Amino acid sequence: MEHAMHIGAKSLLQEICPNPQFKSEEPASEGEEVDEVEEFEPGDLLGKVLALITQVQLSPQAKYYFETVCKEEGLCPLQLIKWICTRWGSMYDLIDHLITNCAAVDKFCLVADSSSKVPKLKKKKYADYTVSPEEWEMLGLIREVLRV
Repeated sequence: MEHAMHIGAKSLLQEICPNPQFKSEEPASEGEEVDEVEEFEPGDLLGKVLALITQVQLSPQAKYYFETVCKEEGLCPLQLIKWICTRWGSMYDLIDHLITNCAAVDKFCLVADSSSKVPKLKKKKYADYTVSPEEWEMLGLIREVLRV
């Protein structure tokens, strides 16, 4: 039974996430610009979310700023976790943490580009990773499907 669940979840993730190449990166050192920009296709919701998480994970300053935004929004800061493609349950955890912190994610995407506390991205802006209300709804539906 567990194997069947694993195969089903893996198949779903392959269908809804056309960019499974996201991998762990080393964090940027203090004061260093983040020059690795994750690419995603317009309309690729999970690709955009994975790219945002990667950008935040690469920069200790961005991680700290995200925690600050969580506290400002009255949320317990949950780390934005990365997807581990060999663990299908990690996509559920990723989406669950993201939805739990949706107010902080929205605010971070809106204000991070103008903050001197967050390194600037090359060729992109944090605003490019903004999740629309319709996309939040879609993430909620994906989370429900993955909740097994």
